[in-house]
Amino acid sequence: MSFYIRKGRGIVHFGFAGNADPNLQIGDVTVPRYWAHTGLWNWQAILRSRLGVTPIDMETAAVALVALQQGAPFIAIRSLSDLAGGGSAESNEAGVFPTLASQNAVAVAVKFISLLTIDDMAAATPRVSPATTTLALLLVAAAVAAADAAVPASAALAVRQVNRQGPYLGVVVPNGFEMEPLLRSPAFSPAKRLPYLDVAGRRFRFGTIGEKKVIIVMTGLGMLNSGVTTQLLLTLFDVEGIVHFGIAGNADPNLHIGDVTVPRYWAHTGLWNWQRYGDGPENELALESNGDYTRKYGALNFSDYGVGGDKPAAGGNLLNSVWYQPEEVFPADGTPESRRHEFWVPVDDRYYQLSQKLEAMTLERCVNGTGMGTSPTCLTRPPAVARVERGCSASVFVDNAAYRQFLRSRLGVTPIDMETTAVALVAQQQGAPFIAIRSLSDLAGGGSAESNEAGVFAALAAQNAVAVAVNIIRAHAKKS
Repeated sequence: MSFYIRKGRGIVHFGFAGNADPNLQIGDVTVPRYWAHTGLWNWQAILRSRLGVTPIDMETAAVALVALQQGAPFIAIRSLSDLAGGGSAESNEAGVFPTLASQNAVAVAVKFISLLTIDDMAAATPRVSPATTTLALLLVAAAVAAADAAVPASAALAVRQVNRQGPYLGVVVPNGFEMEPLLRSPAFSPAKRLPYLDVAGRRFRFGTIGEKKVIIVMTGLGMLNSGVTTQLLLTLFDVEGIVHFGIAGNADPNLHIGDVTVPRYWAHTGLWNWQRYGDGPENELALESNGDYTRKYGALNFSDYGVGGDKPAAGGNLLNSVWYQPEEVFPADGTPESRRHEFWVPVDDRYYQLSQKLEAMTLERCVNGTGMGTSPTCLTRPPAVARVERGCSASVFVDNAAYRQFLRSRLGVTPIDMETTAVALVAQQQGAPFIAIRSLSDLAGGGSAESNEAGVFAALAAQNAVAVAVNIIRAHAKKS
């Protein structure tokens, strides 16, 4: 059964932004035709192209991507508060002109909205009659927000029927090749009457693992997809907790490919304050005095990674430093729009204690041969389950040893992935117990004695992650 959540018929997004175009001035208001998410990387060497952007911000591309997925018309208006990194003839501190920039953005957004008519929206969505066309304005300052959802009665009935059989344990999986071993596992029994429900581009599968009722959903790649999917899961269904599993790169050389990690804390390492050239650790970050940013969690200094010597480059590096930042969290049971900051997001204590029972599990160590007469490829030692202290996520595929070593030495992480912390942050905001299981497919950036291409042992890592996830779900069922 399929249905879609219709979140209005259009989105207007506005705010202020840094400026990348020296031909424009502070206070100018921009309306770009295209937006890109420049935080989704394969970190291998260097950025290979220039993108020709004007406004630079931290939210708009996420709004645009969700609008694109849901088929909602979208426009963004961004007023320029500073020439990013300095060099403007105006006073270029971000704290000087943001109020003026915000006022200008509001003025342009209000004027644009006044130009929209029912006929304009009907032209943008010609298959919808004027009588049923509505404009849902999302005035978003920092994140994606949804307008009133219109769910068909039959679909709403299906959701209610599913929830009458709850509560469920949510099983959140990044990709199809990580999910398929679970769907094929004899441990999973699909529901007979309604095996799945399609919502907003996601398929929610219903069934049981052991005696536990579960809803399995695949998120897709990256932090945005993972956060949106987890929010849908918790909004629509009666979910008592979340088990998230998948594969990950490894930052700890003391662990091995195939090992399965269960971290106690997760951090998002893709939320940065990129410091201007010439400033150092002693210099306050832009907007730090407002409480928006901090130097608490340390910085990646690019001049430390020059080639050709052990010492940092004498002249530094024009890219300077990026400072890691905590996320803004808005708890569902808190005061609306009242934020708190979280960098290390804990998993549920009870779930973490349950995971201790899994440390003696026997896991697969060989990948079958690819044809007749070919031998299996095996790890040098049997993999193990390891409860570790920390993991991290960002929309970055880390295939760089220097950055892996930095994350390990600075933050003490073990698994490095692209989704988990988004799931963790949404679960925390919604008050849902959460745990993540990540099997190590490679030593990120190379250097392992094993064959270290992620593709060699990815299937084995996925199978081991499923095995551990199934056992923790069974343990949870016994405790319930």
